[in-house]
Amino acid sequence: DRTVRVWREEPAVGAWTCAGVLEGHEDTVRGLTAMPGGRLASASHDGSLRLWGPAGDCARVFTGHSAIVFCVAASPDGELLASGSDDGSFKIWDLRNFQAAGSHVAHLTYHRGPVTSIEWCPHDEAMLATASEDNQLAVWDLSVERDAEEEERERLQQQTEVRQADEIPPQ
Repeated sequence: DRTVRVWREEPAVGAWTCAGVLEGHEDTVRGLTAMPGGRLASASHDGSLRLWGPAGDCARVFTGHSAIVFCVAASPDGELLASGSDDGSFKIWDLRNFQAAGSHVAHLTYHRGPVTSIEWCPHDEAMLATASEDNQLAVWDLSVERDAEEEERERLQQQTEVRQADEIPPQ
């Protein structure tokens, strides 16, 4: 029904009651994630993500996807969102530097089918896993750290290639 319902347990009664209804999506809601501070993020068939404040207000709308958004996940610190789409891609949204609707910080395509599940590693916010209808699970390392060992190997390789080119006599 295009809504997100928030439920609260009533232990004295032994039942759950609806504590709120979040409205705003224009089509079926497919994914939901809880975030620090009582916030929620939702994903929808309408191609959008919505960030909901603790009071149930829609704080932001993310509209960068061109297809159905099946899933959404918040990083452990709540500063990043990841969303998976019907087109096989996923996007990363930085809530610290969010400027305007549709501005994601990364758009990655790999899967050959819809990304149906996405989840951050609870112990390393640079690690993310995606699952798809293409029957693949991919683990992504999104860190941007310098790798000194790799840079040294590349430097040595380039020096070797230059020396080998210098050793070839003119033809």
